Amino acid sequence: MAVLLPRVSPWRRTLRVLQFLAVLWCSLMLGLYLSYKVVERQWMIRSLPAAIEPRGVVLLADDGGFRESCGAAVFRLSGDTAQRLQEHGLQYLEQALQARRNNDRYGHFEQWQQTPLDIDVDEGLIGLSCAEPDKDLQRRIYQAAGRPGSFYAKKDDGLLLVLPSEGLIMFGYSG
Repeated sequence: MAVLLPRVSPWRRTLRVLQFLAVLWCSLMLGLYLSYKVVERQWMIRSLPAAIEPRGVVLLADDGGFRESCGAAVFRLSGDTAQRLQEHGLQYLEQALQARRNNDRYGHFEQWQQTPLDIDVDEGLIGLSCAEPDKDLQRRIYQAAGRPGSFYAKKDDGLLLVLPSEGLIMFGYSG
């Protein structure tokens, strides 16, 4: 005795295939996006000197430019780095002039300085305006950069701020 299976109409079969393809497409896009975010996070951490240890990401954002872009990465400052800064201050950062990722001129920062940082109100901090942080984070960064107790180093197209009072690291870039 043969078992008869219900016949599936061609449009239902097509619908199922389209649903499968839509789920597959969305999964692929999500996987690519998450992979990009992991690589972006690692790239930004490698933009910091080895002596400056981040503990977690607060903000990673840019204007989406391919070759020339503008953006900022804000990390939480690790407890070990905060303690060393509290104990040794600017002296701890004297040797922290080279990014982890490369040993050429592009990864080199100028000498570290103590804040207050003279901030041009019209231009703002390098990269931060492109990242569009929330108002509270932006206020915290600007206030800490504008008073004594934090540290900064510049490079051709970037600014690195270490803000121990806020427990933050900000790397802004433009170019």
